[in-house]
Amino acid sequence: MRVLTAVTLLSMLFVTACEPTSSGSGGGSKKCSTSVAKPQITERDDGKTICMGRKAPLTVTLHGTKADPWKSVSASGGVLKETRGPTVAGGVTTAVYQSDRSGSGTLSASRKAGRFRVTIVVRS
Repeated sequence: MRVLTAVTLLSMLFVTACEPTSSGSGGGSKKCSTSVAKPQITERDDGKTICMGRKAPLTVTLHGTKADPWKSVSASGGVLKETRGPTVAGGVTTAVYQSDRSGSGTLSASRKAGRFRVTIVVRS
């Protein structure tokens, strides 16, 4: 019974940590799919909301093909600063950002086969 109680309490703490309050950029409350100190985002994260702290690195690695690589990787919302621009090698596109201020923004990319979009919530 004690183990169940401890697991329940830890679960409640984790869920609370993934539900930040106001984003500071008009985005309101966001429910996080994942809360990570140093996110490593891939195409599997498409559609998710990722929470992270300020002044933390974030790496985006998108696997396309040589004929159809991911293009136009960009951040909007002003919460991320690009520290290493998108590079493409053998169909793999990589970009590195650092969280700059609290709030929410979007990472997006596109290619012929589709679009990629992740919401980023930076907590103070």
